[in-house]
This record gives sequence, C-alpha cells and structure tokens, in this order.
Amino acid sequence: MALRWSPLESSASPLVTALRHGLQLKGNSLLMTLFGDAIAPRNQPVWLGTLIQLAGQLGLSSRLVRTSVYRLMADDWLVASREGRRSYYRLSASGARRVEHARRRIYSQRAVASDTPHWTLLMVSSALRASARQQLQRELLWNGYGEIADGVYAHTEADPASLQDILLANQATHHVCVLQAQGDRSMATRPLHALRNDCCCVQRLELAWQRFIERFAPAQAAASGLCEHEAFLVRTLLVHEYRRILQRQPILPHALESPDMAHRQAHQLFVQLYGQLHTRSERFLDHALTSAAMPVQASAAPARTRPALRRLSPPGALALH
Repeated sequence: MALRWSPLESSASPLVTALRHGLQLKGNSLLMTLFGDAIAPRNQPVWLGTLIQLAGQLGLSSRLVRTSVYRLMADDWLVASREGRRSYYRLSASGARRVEHARRRIYSQRAVASDTPHWTLLMVSSALRASARQQLQRELLWNGYGEIADGVYAHTEADPASLQDILLANQATHHVCVLQAQGDRSMATRPLHALRNDCCCVQRLELAWQRFIERFAPAQAAASGLCEHEAFLVRTLLVHEYRRILQRQPILPHALESPDMAHRQAHQLFVQLYGQLHTRSERFLDHALTSAAMPVQASAAPARTRPALRRLSPPGALALH
C-alpha cells in the first residue's frame, strides 16, 4: 500500500511540502526508515501511538501504519510487547541484522569502492527454492552485490562476516558457492564496463541520483532556518529516498565509475545535509520518543549502538572519498 503526499493535507513549511511532492511513500518501507534511522538506536521499543504520530507527519494514515506494522511482524522485521493496554514494537533479531547491514551502507563515508582488482563471486544453486532465492537476491543486492548473470553475483569489497550472516539467515549456506577472483590488468576492461551496464541499469540509476540532488540541494541553504520538527521531517525524507535508490546501486571499483557520477555528488549532499539536520532533529526525536516510552523494567529490547554517522554528525565531520 502506498500514498502520494498532498500539500493540502498539512501546514508544513514550503520546503518540506516541496520535498514530499511526487514521492511515493510505501508504509512498510517508510516505517523501516524510521526504525533504522531514529528508533532502533535508542534502545527502547516504540509505542504504536507514537509511531502513528511520527508516520502521520509524513502523510501515512493510522490505518496504513497499523497494517504495515502487522505486515512487518509477519515478515519477521518487528516483534511486539505489551504494557497495560499499550502495544510497543522493536526490531526482531532478523530485523536488527538487516538494519545493521543497511546502516553500514547508508552511513558509509565512501560513495564507491576502492580501486581493487579483487572480486567476490557468488553462484547460487538452482536447487534453492524460488522464494528463498528471491529473498536472498534482495539482501545481496541491498548489500552492494551486482547480479551479472542469473544466479551469479559479484562484489568488490564484500565483508565475509556479513556474507556469512546473510547466507545463514536465509538458510542458503549449502546452496551458494563463494569464489574469490582477481582481475587481469593486462586484459582490456571494456567487457567489465559492458557488464556493469547490464547488471545495474547505469542510466536509470544516474537519472535517479540526479533527481535526488535536484530535490534535496535546496534544503542545504534552508536547513539552518528549520525548526526541530521540520528538521526531523527533512532528515527522514532524505534518508528514505537515499536508501531507496542506494539499494539498486552495486558497489563498483573506481575503474568502473566515471569521475562525474551523480552517485558521488548525491552521497556528498546526503552526508552534508544529514549533518546539518542532525542536532535539531535529535532534539525533536528525544522528546517524541521518550514522552511515551515503555517503562525500562518492562522493556526487553537488547542494547544497541547508535549509527556511526551520529557520532560524526556535525557538518564537515565526515571525510568524503
């Protein structure tokens, strides 16, 4: 289920209204943006009423939020607990694992991989059932793997621990062959460039990143004048749209990237604008999420660390590569 934001539904600032205009916000996806960026790092489950209020500021109805929460529970993203008549939600163990993988990509200090000739190749057996193959494909693509052929994936900076985690969680350890490969610099790289175009729709991605820049660049000049509430709205839309495009972007070495790639410009814009919005949006979230927090003694949420970007959030603190 999805809805398109209508500027007639709120008295939000012109900047927030412009940023929302034309965005298609799916309930499940937007809630996971809120959990991953704002809720999970605080070590506390969130009351359903608070979740409805936060998502409502972005145009989601209470009915859509409730439906999306139930679906996320069914898909093992969230788990529920009760305190009196109130229902509280937090990430499940599986959801926390997926969010952690996403966090590493979203808040990375680099837009592209280093110039390395080493590749990790995965070959997925056709014996793996279709539904499991589909879920595995989604997680591999999100973690920066490119599908270069049916059931064959490539990555230039694969993290062995994360890969093992993904394979175990999807019960695919015995259905995936993992190989290490190295490029031969004496051979032409033209086939690799053609392969890049085949596996990641370069032109479509470039257009998506260019639109991202056009949408959020005006927010940099106006960020200092936003109130805490508006900073939260802009930050959430920023992370959500960046994540939405990034999940289609494979991690490629410098040799396969052009120097003027829109992805690099979008990454720089994301880091800088997030830093500008961070302090004020955190103040808003601290108030919104603690005013109706679950009592500490009733919370079973495991301790979690805040995303690295938060520790480096002041403007200019992140070194861009």
